[in-house]
Amino acid sequence: GMELSWRFRPLRRRFLPGNVYFEDGDTHCTGITKQIPTEEPKLDDAECELSAAERRSVVCGAAGCDGVFEDIPSYESHYNSCHRNVCSVCNRSFPSSRTLDCHLEEKHDALFGLMAASSTAYQCIVSGCSQRFSSPSDRKEHLIGVHQYPYDYVFIDRIESAKEREAMETE
Repeated sequence: GMELSWRFRPLRRRFLPGNVYFEDGDTHCTGITKQIPTEEPKLDDAECELSAAERRSVVCGAAGCDGVFEDIPSYESHYNSCHRNVCSVCNRSFPSSRTLDCHLEEKHDALFGLMAASSTAYQCIVSGCSQRFSSPSDRKEHLIGVHQYPYDYVFIDRIESAKEREAMETE
């Protein structure tokens, strides 16, 4: 085999603030702090009339959305649930990229109907689970039984055919 002519040995080095080792970072950070205003900007009379809550609110910038949120976590929750995993064909929103991928395949892929008729084409929507099923209702039973999804959880699409609806009601 091939032998290395050197061995790596980690060495702990301690540098004090101001050491030349930190020069590039210090220069960069000093430049940034010079660009940050140190005092509050002056507000004109119209801006002063806004309440503190209004000045702190976050407006959703997504096209066609006029949501306003009282804080960043509320906005992020809204954005993740309404704008992060959106179908480019029908604009429906999904809770994860995995469910969006399943939706795109099952509802907008022309070959899926042919594949579904002859195989187990419906994949589990849980990341890391490779199970596949012959019908959406079989997948739903798997999600409830194995992954502890609630029975009333709205899956990729509501059961559309009367035959499947009757089958679910008789179980």
